Amino acid sequence: MTRNAPTRRGVALLLVLALVAGALPIIALAASRASAAAQLDRSRAQGVIADDLAWAASTPIAHWLRRDAALVVLPPDAQQPMVRVLEDAFEIDGTPISIAVTAWDLHAMLPAGAVRMGTPLRLLLPQDVRERLDALDEDPDGLDVFDAHRDHRPDARWIYPSLAAGEPSLGALVSTAERMAAQPTVRLNVNTTPAPLLARALRLAGRGGYEPIMQRRAQGQRSGPPPMPEGDGLPRILLSASSSSWGVRIDVRVGSVRRSWWTVWTRVSGDWMLQRRTPILWEPHPEFAR
Repeated sequence: MTRNAPTRRGVALLLVLALVAGALPIIALAASRASAAAQLDRSRAQGVIADDLAWAASTPIAHWLRRDAALVVLPPDAQQPMVRVLEDAFEIDGTPISIAVTAWDLHAMLPAGAVRMGTPLRLLLPQDVRERLDALDEDPDGLDVFDAHRDHRPDARWIYPSLAAGEPSLGALVSTAERMAAQPTVRLNVNTTPAPLLARALRLAGRGGYEPIMQRRAQGQRSGPPPMPEGDGLPRILLSASSSSWGVRIDVRVGSVRRSWWTVWTRVSGDWMLQRRTPILWEPHPEFAR
């Protein structure tokens, strides 16, 4: 009995070790699932905050449009008709949060309809932008139309205006905010339109005044549109001192969650209205957070 006792204790110890060894993967799996569930709950909560912030941004955007949009003057070397509206960063319960709102003047770029109808100004656009527009069956009513026609480009940076883009994207060169009438009218704000486009548009419209406009812009001063030449018929290039249509990008980051929206605002009956709201970026996507 005394010789067999250590053996029985050894067997019992082996059984305990086997049970522990078998339980370890189960415990690890349970811990992993608990951690994933906590992370999922955290991601969902952060997503709710991000979405709420994106919607809440409409209030300062509308305020900026009413108070400041008509006063915007961009320097002569501006490559995009772009203005930073809002940028802020803070924390809530240790979670880092940032929000950035950037506006692009849609009346400082070529309307997609005018490009498709053959305005000579289309030659200022990159060839791939012209080809994408010409390939559509009808005039686009939003930038999301190009989202569905992407092939060799892996993300939306080529389509939607962004501060991160090295070169102006399609949405910073072409406006899809309004449908064209029978005449391919181009509306341009002389205080925000990039210099090459404004210079060519003034020549095409038979107007002078480019140098004085650029001199005033270099000093941060607004200009009015130069007078129309006498005997001009139906104008196809309309010049103004302000814009009635802006595209606004909203970028929100809450912890590991990122949201980006492209919105289009138009002045209707004297006030600004949100006309379109398109999601650009959802990380992680809600489909994977269910």
